[in-house]
Amino acid sequence: MEKLSIFIPTRNRAKLLNQLLQQIFFQVKQELYTLTDLKIYISDNFSDDDTYQISHKFIKLYPSFIEYRRNNSNLGPIENISIAKDFLHGEYCWIHSDDELMEANAIKSVLSILNKERIGLLIAGCKTYPFNMSAYKYDNYSSFLKACAIQNQNLPLAHTHLTANIFLLEIFDKEIYKTKWNSSYAQMYAIISGLKSYSLPIVLSKNPIMIVRRNRARPDPDTVSKKLFFDYDNLLDRQFEYLNWLKDSFNIFEMNIKSALVGPRIPKKSIFHYTRIFTPFFKVIKKFKNFLIYFS
Repeated sequence: MEKLSIFIPTRNRAKLLNQLLQQIFFQVKQELYTLTDLKIYISDNFSDDDTYQISHKFIKLYPSFIEYRRNNSNLGPIENISIAKDFLHGEYCWIHSDDELMEANAIKSVLSILNKERIGLLIAGCKTYPFNMSAYKYDNYSSFLKACAIQNQNLPLAHTHLTANIFLLEIFDKEIYKTKWNSSYAQMYAIISGLKSYSLPIVLSKNPIMIVRRNRARPDPDTVSKKLFFDYDNLLDRQFEYLNWLKDSFNIFEMNIKSALVGPRIPKKSIFHYTRIFTPFFKVIKKFKNFLIYFS
């Protein structure tokens, strides 16, 4: 059994997957990693591009380091991720988005932390989002949230980023994950519920680990993710719901939900940034339009 399972759910992003695998195996060769260190798992959600060919190109080069599976139909991104607990064999799981990259020494940084002691969650940092926390280790998720309430209210929401969480695989609650599939934060409900039960240490990476692309890949038009991505009003509602769940679950009365929703989480050039600015105007226009229709 490997220490770290890197799980890559993917669909129709062959070029991006190729770039990510190149990065991973450059580090594998550089550090001479073995199968006790890590293994790569690719879950192909019925792609119709070159995903199969790209995956098997790397399988030929590194046959022991990759397991590849392909769904018989497009299950959607939520269901494609839900198979992780049954598919993987490692002690820790890193669900890595296929449209993101990792820093040059990311795997080395991750394994150095995971090999020190048994932890529940490692939160991966990136250069574009400083943690602004006075400590990098907390006894459990409750103490982490209490510290965030004082130092960085936005961090509990910021680290919901899929690639930002490297967690002990056994804590992942698959049943809760399935019940929260339409919340946009299903993986977080599953991970945090497990952390609450296990009460294991939480660690923040001191060095940047993940690279968030400025131009993110667009959601698959054949899945529910497209609706979730562009439905900004409802996204705010789901964020509010998730943060309230955290606050109530861990009794963090110091948490200010409005402050938690504001932060450098959204890049200034992303669609969300501009939608956030103009959403109030869109609402006024919509109400005025409804008003005219009513009296016409």
